[in-house]
Amino acid sequence: MSEHWFASRVERLRGAVAAWETNRGGSNAEALRHDLHATMRALVDELAGRDGVTAAFVAHDGLLIEGAGPRDDLEALAAVGQLCWAPAVQAARPLGLGDVHQLVVCGSERKLVLLGVGAFTLGLTAPADVHLADRLS
Repeated sequence: MSEHWFASRVERLRGAVAAWETNRGGSNAEALRHDLHATMRALVDELAGRDGVTAAFVAHDGLLIEGAGPRDDLEALAAVGQLCWAPAVQAARPLGLGDVHQLVVCGSERKLVLLGVGAFTLGLTAPADVHLADRLS
């Protein structure tokens, strides 16, 4: 059985983030930072190119790092993503949910999916009626 397309891409990003976070003060820090940004760029480009996905981005503390899609939307999504993510993480502990891995905000028009990847947030948007599990497999 082949690995799920989206899961394999997220794992690749997790690996690049972990390598950078572990060695960012080392002699190869610049190469690791370059690899991290290249991995982010490739992932958001691939995601935004998938049928049904309208935008994809990686953010840190609400600031856009890499994105594919309408630029004004990306800046706003990165900021709003942080506003949604932080309280979800805080609420998870008293609710006994464990660590937050994913947050989905579904509106009547679009949905926003957020995933925590180390210190970064990976986000994507799609029309509300798109079943992303099918589109990202």
